[in-house]
Amino acid sequence: MPNRLALASLAGIVLLAAGFYLFLRGLGAPDPSDSLTNRIEALVGKWSTGGVPLKDRVITLVIGDSGAGESVLSLSRPPLSEGSMLDKIRNILGMGTRLRTLKEPTEFSKAFSRDPNAVTWVFEGFSRSDEKAVVEQVRKSLIKAHDADAVINIVAQGEIGGAVLKSLKSLEGEVRGGIRVGANSLTLMGMSKGRLKSYDPAYFSTVKKPANVGEWANVYNSYGEGLEESTMEVFSEKYDGKAFSGKILINLVSAAEPRMSSSGLFVRLDAFALAIIGVFGREGGLEQWCSQQEFLEEQKRLQEEREAAKRKAEEEARRLAEEEARRKAEEEARRRAEEEARRRAEEDAKARSPDYCRERPAGRYGPMVSAGGVSMDKFEVTVEAYAECVSAGACEAPSGEGKCNWGKYGCESHPINCVSWHQANAFCKWAGKRLPSETEWERAYRGGTKTEYFFGDDESRLSAYAWYDKNSGEHTHVVGAKRPNQYGLYDIAGNVWEWTSTCEVGSCSIRGGSWDNFADCCRADFRNRNHRGFRTDGLGFRCAGGGASR
Repeated sequence: MPNRLALASLAGIVLLAAGFYLFLRGLGAPDPSDSLTNRIEALVGKWSTGGVPLKDRVITLVIGDSGAGESVLSLSRPPLSEGSMLDKIRNILGMGTRLRTLKEPTEFSKAFSRDPNAVTWVFEGFSRSDEKAVVEQVRKSLIKAHDADAVINIVAQGEIGGAVLKSLKSLEGEVRGGIRVGANSLTLMGMSKGRLKSYDPAYFSTVKKPANVGEWANVYNSYGEGLEESTMEVFSEKYDGKAFSGKILINLVSAAEPRMSSSGLFVRLDAFALAIIGVFGREGGLEQWCSQQEFLEEQKRLQEEREAAKRKAEEEARRLAEEEARRKAEEEARRRAEEEARRRAEEDAKARSPDYCRERPAGRYGPMVSAGGVSMDKFEVTVEAYAECVSAGACEAPSGEGKCNWGKYGCESHPINCVSWHQANAFCKWAGKRLPSETEWERAYRGGTKTEYFFGDDESRLSAYAWYDKNSGEHTHVVGAKRPNQYGLYDIAGNVWEWTSTCEVGSCSIRGGSWDNFADCCRADFRNRNHRGFRTDGLGFRCAGGGASR
């Protein structure tokens, strides 16, 4: 029995230990969306999708610690935390820690927000127990970026810089694709050789630049006799950790508005840190550092220059705005002048236009009717219809002199007059029609009757059907104002004579009479002739349907 109890107790302890182990393992499982490698993969994916050329594949890897404070250049920080008890247990069991990545950006990470290739990774309080996980994440990320043919520049804040250096040192012998895996440049903000040694005395007993790092700088604030200054320790081919103290690199200050850091120095993190990356190797680059007093004086000068540039830009903007306003005013004045000129021209045309041109239109040229076996225009061809042919380039503009209707304001619905046989024929061809023969015209006029007029023999009734010398007022009238004949043809008698296609020895028949003729000229059998070039204010035309004359 005792043996069974012992075995049961042992089994319970094993199960409890296993459960605790699984609990710790689940508690520490990394969140893939927060991993540095995941962020590198996302950027590399955008490059691949967007076809970014190799020369533009540059990653700025920004690694920060919210616990390092806003004064990113300060060395006066509390000692690095050893981590929680759970973290220590997990490290003893070889599980590593769960990295506490911040969801919201810090002031440090926001300083790099304008760099489209910046990959930021900020922890919520970096501790010694996090180092192993950080080293592994940075190592994997550097390999992934290297495989994407990217140039890597690293900016790290606080003690995390020690972990980043360990990642780089672990890759010193790593060669992929014939190229050593590493970083083009490394900037450690708020870090010094002394701080690195206190971070890990054994590992950093000798502070040397890793062979797979192009250039490396520790940038921090130092103090002496009440004056805060900046120091840069440079590791490159030329310098092996040489410190340039009591200096601030003026040419790295951004032209944008500087931000006052809690350390009391005007510094813009992105311009300051990123420009350091490219300062090495420039002749006289590090010698451009100066004292804080000189820096503040330089800041004042730069501020004055910015204000002067701003004033100049505002003056230029005002000048351009004034020019634009002047241009718009001139355009508006020109537009109004043109409108006024058109209005006056229209009024002048109205004033010069005869009173008879202001009659209300009674008909509009266009429809045809069947008239004694042939299709004929319902109305005589109007000025408006003829103008379309002129605009199309198919007809010649007639004269507008005297009582000719062409060009007179308001006469658009009057019959076109003062046109030759050639002009009338050209219009009918353009309209897909033809001039009627004299036989067709007379048959259409009579409307099936055999009387002197299509309405009978009583001349006194003519005024109801035609404009002639007794009722015309000595001018044409709008088409369709009188009664039509039996086929629905308006003005077949009077208003204007009408050309026909029947010609003999250069002269062609005209029929129907006009506003200027006696009643006899409006009879069905009255005939007149004129040469093809003849034009007069009492002569116009109408067209017949397509096909040969009969």
